[in-house]
Amino acid sequence: MTGWKLWLRGIPLRLLWFLNRRFGVRFGRWMSDMGASVFAIFLLFVSFGPVDQQVSWFAVSAIKTEGLRHVAKADFLAHAGVKIGDSLFDVSVREIRQNLRNFGWIEDVAVRRDWSGVVHFRVQERTPYALWRSSKGLFLIDREGTVIEVNPKHRFADLPLISGEGAHVRASVIITMINDRPLPQYGIHSLFFVSARRWDVHLRGEGGDFILRLPEKNVEAAWQRFIDAQNKHGFLNPQIMTVDMRTPGRLVIGLDEVVPKSRNIPTPNPGRSEEQRRL
Repeated sequence: MTGWKLWLRGIPLRLLWFLNRRFGVRFGRWMSDMGASVFAIFLLFVSFGPVDQQVSWFAVSAIKTEGLRHVAKADFLAHAGVKIGDSLFDVSVREIRQNLRNFGWIEDVAVRRDWSGVVHFRVQERTPYALWRSSKGLFLIDREGTVIEVNPKHRFADLPLISGEGAHVRASVIITMINDRPLPQYGIHSLFFVSARRWDVHLRGEGGDFILRLPEKNVEAAWQRFIDAQNKHGFLNPQIMTVDMRTPGRLVIGLDEVVPKSRNIPTPNPGRSEEQRRL
């Protein structure tokens, strides 16, 4: 760009500088009032103009999402209440967050509007933790026991199944304890919160499955005692149905009375379904 063109482009700025020096505060007030009036007229034109004119001015032209893993974008936007063509003035962050409170999958969301027409969503989904069965149905829950989804699909069938009154808000403690000190070759299949006081844990592994009855108190000590007994004696086998740890200092094993011949395991003595061992 040549020098004279630069000089011409600088005329408006030099004129504003001269007027400000000549008239001082009065010029500043006049400019402020004029600017506010022009902006108000512009807003009236945008708000009450023809519909096609409103769409072209400050309309949502694109929606971008980040953090969606389990939720489809269409489902998320339907709950958020935002779609292409909406006015950016109608995109209320407070209303969007309020709408998403009833959507169990969403734990938190950040919304940003660009006046170019783009709305950005940064989503934090809840992490599926367990399946909770109650008298009202089957629910997918997170670690805190918040319901994510009602009657979830089969894709979450590998999660632990919990049941019992208040089990959904207490399960994370017992699941964390077992996962931190796992029983080799066995995993959690289900848990039952008995009388809202103690846990029955259904463990399943290569050697079959059985139910571990934990005490109401000193649960961690009982679990560790069970792990130590198995590591020392290796007593678990497909014939065992239950392991009762409710009595302090005693481990009670419940045996299956009828064992399939395909397992090739000797049948226990008739009339004796439980064997007590002090381990």
